Amino acid sequence: MIRQFLNFFLILVIIYTLYSCNNKVLNVSKKLEKCMNDGVKDKRYKWDNFNQNTEQTFLNFESYLLINGYLKSLKKEDYFKFLEDVVVHPEKYENIYNHLFNHDQYLDSNIIFNPDYILLYCPSNVLGKLKNDVVYNQMEVMQNVLEISYGDKESVVELLENTPENYFQDIIFRIPVMYMAILKVTQVHTPHSR
Repeated sequence: MIRQFLNFFLILVIIYTLYSCNNKVLNVSKKLEKCMNDGVKDKRYKWDNFNQNTEQTFLNFESYLLINGYLKSLKKEDYFKFLEDVVVHPEKYENIYNHLFNHDQYLDSNIIFNPDYILLYCPSNVLGKLKNDVVYNQMEVMQNVLEISYGDKESVVELLENTPENYFQDIIFRIPVMYMAILKVTQVHTPHSR
């Protein structure tokens, strides 16, 4: 009887722990998403029927990467292979640059081309309210990326190592990874940088 009670208690503790961890990820994700969307609301109203939120913008970009074979799946290891190749050989990815600059869904420069807001301001804002090591580590890596090189092998490894799988399943925590590719490709293919 005592053994059954202990097993039952252990199961309850495991369920509570899993629920608590998932709830924590969801809570942080929702706060980041709200910040990102609030920051671009005013500019979005300038375009008729342009009610796509920031999360949807990145889901669309991710879908483009999948459809065109840049990503094999949404798994971390596939993102790692893609991102590592982008930072080493960004010249191969002119199609991504053209896609970003020739589709209306990316018209608002504050959505996808304002990395300071999404990669630094919003995480900092959330960290002011909640302690979260993943958000802190992502922000720290991306701050270095923005200041120095727009991405290198070391920052790719650091960013992906500091994003646990349960966080990586949420689009909000894949946005910094996509941003590194966007920044590197833009740096190389913007006409004034050639």
